[in-house]
Amino acid sequence: MLSKRILVKKSQKWPLCGIVSTLMAVCLLGLSGQVKADSNITALPKNQNESQNALTESKYEDPQPQPAGYEVIIPTNTNLAHDTSYAKQCVFNSQNYPDTAKFYWIVKPQTLINGQAKGIVGIWISNENILRLNVVVKIAGQKQAKLMHNAYLYDHNGKRKNDLILRAGSTLNLMGSKKIKQRKFCLLDDDNYVAQNNVFGVNRKLRHNARTYNQLGELINKKSIKKGTVVKTYGNPVKIRGLKLYPIATDRYLLAANFKANNAKHVASQKQVSNNQKKRLMHSSYLYNEHGRRVNGLILATGSRVKISKYHHLAAGRFFYAIGNGYYVPVRNVTGLKMERVKVDHPVTVYNRYGRKIGTIPVNKKIQTYGDPFKLKGQHYYIVGKGKLIRSREITGFD
Repeated sequence: MLSKRILVKKSQKWPLCGIVSTLMAVCLLGLSGQVKADSNITALPKNQNESQNALTESKYEDPQPQPAGYEVIIPTNTNLAHDTSYAKQCVFNSQNYPDTAKFYWIVKPQTLINGQAKGIVGIWISNENILRLNVVVKIAGQKQAKLMHNAYLYDHNGKRKNDLILRAGSTLNLMGSKKIKQRKFCLLDDDNYVAQNNVFGVNRKLRHNARTYNQLGELINKKSIKKGTVVKTYGNPVKIRGLKLYPIATDRYLLAANFKANNAKHVASQKQVSNNQKKRLMHSSYLYNEHGRRVNGLILATGSRVKISKYHHLAAGRFFYAIGNGYYVPVRNVTGLKMERVKVDHPVTVYNRYGRKIGTIPVNKKIQTYGDPFKLKGQHYYIVGKGKLIRSREITGFD
């Protein structure tokens, strides 16, 4: 009975083992089939480093847009229908996308009211790959101000942007102010800033009686400004005929030595870089558009370096160089026109920028003039070189 009972139990176990083994076989076949089917899509990384490398490569190929690390300011009532510039400014890592990428507004911020406004920037890489970025911008009204001191252009990090110099007397459209590295700046547009003390000035107290000079370094009256008077100065001191002078108004200066020492030191965080492809502006110049018309109140100062790209005939009898961002400057202010090479039939006196004699041009010498003549000490002069002038009445004709 005992042996029979055991046989019965064994016979009862065999079917259960067969079922389990059959199920295991089916599962293994299913898993192997699934792995085989998925192996054509993506191979799993063998280790963590390979996984991290794959992630890095995917980010490099298709970076996710990041919002700008600074406040993007758009002027009130700006039409953003075809804008790409402000849209691109809103994307911090815009330089990581292909050159063919296009930045535009999917949802345009409302620019009618000052304050913060929301929008959505679209980044077109291909028809199958369009990214979106939610952004917040600042809408601000423009305020016009006069530039009282020649000024460089800076970016939002306080670094020099280029070799352009805005001339004193330029009309600026201000969109706000910002403090960068303990220095105050005024925002113009397109991430262009100028130092605030070149526009609004700084109050300084005189420690000595001070007499007033003009732009030629000449005393203009005998009356002095009394010691202890608070005077508004603009920018850093300028050097005129060996004198260090603070601008205090248009064509008015006071000796820097007459003021109390200023301990604040503001040094440009990026030095001017010489570039052989850039040309020196020989004559101060307005900026023009593609139709040969002035576009704003800015004036580029003599000595600015512009990167010229192409020769254009934009207006009747006028030729221009393109300098980027849709701006143009007259050829005669940069390299001069061949037709304006001056031939003199008698010795011609050369003057410096203060109207003082510094040399002579010999008879029949051909010289190049730059830009229009300008008035200095009651006389009209042509610029013929760096710091060199001749009186316009000395010219007999053009070749």
